[in-house]
Amino acid sequence: MLDRREIPCGVKDYIPPESYKIKEIENVVLDTFQRWGYHYIITPLLEYLPVYTDGDSGFADDELIKVVERETGRTMVLRADFTPQIARIVNSGMRSGHAPLRLSYSGIVVKHYRNKGKKEIYQAGIELINAKGIGADSEVMNIAGEVLRRVGVDRFVISVSHAGFINTLLRQLELGDRTAPIVELLMQKDYSSVGEIEGLSKKQKTALKLLFELYGDPADVLIKAKKIFKNNKFKIFFNQMEAIIGEIKGSDREVKIILDLREMHSIDYHTGIVFQVFTSGYGEELINGGRYDGFLKKYGTDLPATGLGINISAMMSFLSSRKGKKS
Repeated sequence: MLDRREIPCGVKDYIPPESYKIKEIENVVLDTFQRWGYHYIITPLLEYLPVYTDGDSGFADDELIKVVERETGRTMVLRADFTPQIARIVNSGMRSGHAPLRLSYSGIVVKHYRNKGKKEIYQAGIELINAKGIGADSEVMNIAGEVLRRVGVDRFVISVSHAGFINTLLRQLELGDRTAPIVELLMQKDYSSVGEIEGLSKKQKTALKLLFELYGDPADVLIKAKKIFKNNKFKIFFNQMEAIIGEIKGSDREVKIILDLREMHSIDYHTGIVFQVFTSGYGEELINGGRYDGFLKKYGTDLPATGLGINISAMMSFLSSRKGKKS
C-alpha cells in the first residue's frame, strides 16, 4: 500500500527553521544581484525537451526528468538548469541593442546526476550576456565573493580552471574510445585510476600524469604548465587565467585562489574561465560558474556569456552546521 507520507528519492521538505533560512539566504543573494544591476526573471518549471537536448546543449538524455504533455503528446522536462531557459528567453525577443544583458533567477532545479541519482537543488544565479573579456569574468567572480561574505561565509577558496585548456588537451591526445571513461574519472576527481585504463600509449599516460600535477598556488601552477604545454593555443589559455587571477586579487586582496587545471566540469557547454567556490569543512561547492561563449547560438543568436549558480541548499546546510557547532 502507498504510504502518503513518502516523497521521491533525491527531494526533501524544508520546514522551520530551515525554510526560513533558505528564504533569508535567497533574499540576501537576490539583493546582491540587484545591487550589481541584474534584473530578476522567473522561468517555468516545465520546458519542451529540445530546450535541453537539441544542438548539444550539454545535457545527456538520461539526466532529465521527463513527463508527457497531455494536450500534444510532446515530451516535457522538469527544469534541470536555468541557463538553457535563459538562452531561450533571450533569443525569443528579450535582447535589444548591443549592451550587456544582466539577468538573475532563483528556484529549484532537478535532474539525475552521474553516480548520485536524482537530486533537487534550490539555486540562485546570474547570467551576464553579450559581455566578453576579463572584466566580465571578474565581475561574476567578485559577485560570488560578495554574496558569500554577506551571508556570513567569511573563509572560502575560489578554484579557477579553464574549460578550453582541458578540452583542447584531451582532443590533442587523440584518446578515441578511451575519452569517455577518462572524462568520467576526471569528473569524479579519481586521478589515480586513469593510469589503469587499458590501451593508453606512453605519451598519453605521461601527458595525463603531468596534467594531474597542475593544482595549487596559481603562480606555481602556471610556471609549471607553461614549461610543459608550449602550444600557442595553450599560451592563450594561460594568459587568460593569469589575467583573471590578477584582476580578482587586485579587487580583493583577502581572497584565496587556487588554480586547478585538472578540473573537468559535468556541464560541457563551458568554453573559457570556469570556477568553483568551496569553504573549509564542507565537501560540496557552494558556487560554480564560468564562461560559455557559443552556447546561445544554439538558440538563435551568437552572444558571448558568463554566469554563476549558487547552491542555496548547500549554503543553508553549511551555515546551519556551523551554527550547531558554535552552540
